Amino acid sequence: MKKIISLILVLTMAISVCYISYADSKHIKISKEELASMPRAKREVLEKAFNNGKRLLRIEKRVVELKKDANGRLVPIDPKEEIKTQNIKDSLISAKSISENSLTLELYVLDNTREGSSYPVDYSFMGWFEWNGQDPAPGEYDFAGITWDGGLALYKGDQVAYDWIDRETTSGEEDMKTSRGYVAKYKYYNGVSPLKCGWVFADVRQNQKQNLQGNVKFTYFHTYSSLNYSVSISNPPSLDIKPDYKNWDKFSYTTFWY
Repeated sequence: MKKIISLILVLTMAISVCYISYADSKHIKISKEELASMPRAKREVLEKAFNNGKRLLRIEKRVVELKKDANGRLVPIDPKEEIKTQNIKDSLISAKSISENSLTLELYVLDNTREGSSYPVDYSFMGWFEWNGQDPAPGEYDFAGITWDGGLALYKGDQVAYDWIDRETTSGEEDMKTSRGYVAKYKYYNGVSPLKCGWVFADVRQNQKQNLQGNVKFTYFHTYSSLNYSVSISNPPSLDIKPDYKNWDKFSYTTFWY
C-alpha cells in the first residue's frame, strides 16, 4: 500500500511539473520541430530566450508585399494586398509572401517574471525583420525600433543584424534608448552584402502591477536616400522619422498587461 501511495505521489508531482512547464494556457509553446524549420538567426535567439526561462505570450506577424517603382526601388504595394495575422502561433508559418519581394515583421512579447522577484511586471519585447529580395537603390541606413506605453522602464536594449551570406554583421548600432523605446539603425549595404534580417530587443519592467492594458509597436523604416535621418518618439508608442520623405515605414503592433 505504501508503495502504491508513493507511486501516486511521484506521478502527481510529475504531472504537476509538466503542467507548469508545458500546459500553461496563457503561454504559447513552440516545438523543437518548429524551431528547427526557422532561419538560424531567428532560431538561435528564440532558443536562447526559452532556455533562459522566458515564456512566449504573444506573436504578431506582418508580411509587407513590395514592388519595384519606376526607379527600381522596393516600395510597398497596395496595403489591401498585404497579409497580416494576429497573435497566433500559426502566424509563424501561415503568413507567406505572395511576391518575390517582401519584408516580414514579427513582434514577440515574452514573460520574464520570476517567483519572488520585486518586479511583478517584466517583459522582453523582441522585433524580428527579414527581407525577401534586395533593394538595388537603397539609402545608407534603415531603422528598426520597439516602443511602448504604460511607463514601463527599459533596463536592457540591444540589436543584431545578418547579411545575405548568413553572417552576423557589425552594420547595426544603437540609435536611441529612452524610457519609452529602443531604436537601432542598420547600414543597408556593409560593403559585401545587403542587409537580410535582424532583431531588436527591449527588456522592460515595473515594480507594481496595475492590471492595465498597454501597447507595444515594432516599426521598420526603409530609406532610399543618403539624407541624415533621425527617429524620435511622437505619441507613444509611435515613431516618426525626419526628414519625412524618400523613405517608407511599416509596423507590427500588439498589446500587453501591466
